[in-house]
Parts: sequence; structure tokens; C-alpha cells
Amino acid sequence: MPYRVVGATTDPARPEGERDDCAVWALSHALSVSYATAHATLAAQGRTVGQGTLDQHWKVAASVLGYHVESMNSSLGIFQGVRRLGKYSDALGPFASVYDEGIYLISTCRTRPGGDNPSHLMAVVDGVVYDSGADAEWLNDWPPAKMSHARQRVWSAWRLLPVRAT
Repeated sequence: MPYRVVGATTDPARPEGERDDCAVWALSHALSVSYATAHATLAAQGRTVGQGTLDQHWKVAASVLGYHVESMNSSLGIFQGVRRLGKYSDALGPFASVYDEGIYLISTCRTRPGGDNPSHLMAVVDGVVYDSGADAEWLNDWPPAKMSHARQRVWSAWRLLPVRAT
């Protein structure tokens, strides 16, 4: 599975002190817009610098940038991972292999006391995963050997479709 690390700290448009900006990177790569454009569009929807992004913020931002967001959650069953030996099996790799055409945003989660919680957003574009995770650089060698964003459970997925002008 092609896996691309998108330099979470290398873009000069990234404000100082910015963190938890995986949704900014995901929108930037999914929609082929600059980090600055994705960041400003999310800020206009209510995202605060240094804090994560609510689903409602990036969904409206995608719409503003000319895309329709289509939920795929009803068809995700086989990709949501199988709990095995206390960890979830790989689910992102199979998702990217099956959905190898189109633009998708994937929310992953980690198992935590009290249940699973969404924790990270990444893009899958034509079968290539674009991830801004701070621990992702070693993932250029697939399959990963340790727990990472790529070995987390796929929590939700959305297909992004360009809105056609009428």
C-alpha cells in the first residue's frame, strides 16, 4: 500500500504553535489545495489553532472548497478491524487497496479505557494514504511493525466528490 508522510512541521504556512492539525493536512492533500487555504477555510468554520477539528467543521470546509461529502459508514464493516489479542488488526491498508480510485477522508481511533474514540484524520487519494501523524515517517516501510495511525481501527470514512457547476 503506498503510504505518504505529509510533512506536518515543514510547511512555512503552518502557524507557530499549531498542532493537532491532521484535518488541515488531510483536506489540503485530498482536495489539492495549499495548507494555508485549508487552514483558513477550517478557521472560518470555527477551528481554533492548536486544537483538533470537529467533523462538522471539515465537512462544511470541504463544501466551501467545492466538494460534496458522502458518508461510507454503512459499508465499512470489514474495514473497521477485528479485535485480536488486545489490538485491532490492520484495517487502513485493506481500505486503501479496495478504494483505489477517488478521494476519501478516513477517521481512525485508538482503543482507550471506556471505549474507542476518534483520534486522527487522514486522506486516501487514488489508493495512496496521506498521513500527517508525527510518528508516521517510519511508515514508508509497509507493513508497520508497531502500533501507529495505520494500525488503528477505521472509525469512519467519507468519499469526497467534486460539486459540478450547473
